[in-house]
Amino acid sequence: MIVSSVLRGVLRSRAPILHTARRSYAAATTKENEIQSFDPSQWFPQFSDTAVRSELSKIRDIESELMQALDVKEVPIDWEQWNIQIKYPGLVDELKSLYEATPVPDIAETKKAIDDEIEAVFQPIIEEFSKMAKEAEAETAELEKRCEEITYLRDNIANLTVDEFLDKYPAVKKSIEDDIANNRWFVRDS
Repeated sequence: MIVSSVLRGVLRSRAPILHTARRSYAAATTKENEIQSFDPSQWFPQFSDTAVRSELSKIRDIESELMQALDVKEVPIDWEQWNIQIKYPGLVDELKSLYEATPVPDIAETKKAIDDEIEAVFQPIIEEFSKMAKEAEAETAELEKRCEEITYLRDNIANLTVDEFLDKYPAVKKSIEDDIANNRWFVRDS
């Protein structure tokens, strides 16, 4: 049962994906146990590769086999039949008492514990990735701005006057004015 709840999140095909013209659709179970359908090829362009699709098909087949194995109904034990077949006195009664005394774990609690454990592991990772994504967006914006400046300089370097350049880059202007004020007339290494 634990495996089946975990495997429900694995992509399941509603249509065969190998060697057909039909689109592949998949389903995933949300935390609320709702099944959502989506077209993986829209999310991941590499799904159009036949090798990747073949591997996905193999995963779906394995999942299907596991789901069928997990869907087997419990067959009640025929203790009388075992009493007739086994000639050792008291063995079947002892096995029956052990069987009935064996506690059956609550699958819902186990599933919830596993879900909580998985969330505890992945939540910090997700938060870190979110933070990294925000930092990457800020850095991307900064780099795009810098690229625009470089492109502007490249395209206009022949017609750009010193005054326009110094107006565009006040830090350079301040450095030059500082050098003039301090009588530094030679190029320095810094």
